[in-house]
Amino acid sequence: MKTSSQMLIPRHFAFLNGPIALIKKVSRRAARMLPAVALRSSAAVLALFALFGFNPQALAETDTWQGSAGSTDLATAANWTYSSGGSGPVASGDALVFTNSNNSTTTTLTDTLASNIRISITWAAGALGYTLTGNSLQDNAGWADNSTNIETIDNNVTWAASHSVTVATGGDLVFAGIVSGAGNFQTNINSGGVITFMGANTFATATAILANATIRLREPHRLWD
Repeated sequence: MKTSSQMLIPRHFAFLNGPIALIKKVSRRAARMLPAVALRSSAAVLALFALFGFNPQALAETDTWQGSAGSTDLATAANWTYSSGGSGPVASGDALVFTNSNNSTTTTLTDTLASNIRISITWAAGALGYTLTGNSLQDNAGWADNSTNIETIDNNVTWAASHSVTVATGGDLVFAGIVSGAGNFQTNINSGGVITFMGANTFATATAILANATIRLREPHRLWD
């Protein structure tokens, strides 16, 4: 008696048994080969990215803070609008933008994103005075303060190999946590702008300061190699 997994071939179609057996054999081999083929394909795609200088992070999007009642967490996807029109959440490589739009009950925001996530931050002209707290952050493509309100980062921050911070005229950017990292770091402070380092920082940097701009230091650390 044939099992349910076996195909019943009428006697007058017996000549099909050979081709059917061959098809089953090829199918089984293909199934075994798929994982290896997929792995090689992935490696080939990554190699092409490297060859042509394509960076997958170029697909990262701009996330604009909106906030919501009862939530001040940067990791809450619904607190942002996304340039792609998607639903988030914030991912490594994204550019965060803070404006004067905030539906949360406070401008003190908590970061429970992955520790040391790579992001860039822009405080738009007219942005409210925000205070960021929580997990450590790592820069991605530079940060810019274009607001005249005081913007405060309580998080510890790590500079990448190449980094810049720009503070607009009348801007006041405060790093209250520890700033670390090495490499080509540039601080561009426009006339009338202020940047304050309050932690016992360890970063190595070259710093550009325009006339009438200010850097405030609350703990010993170096600004030049």
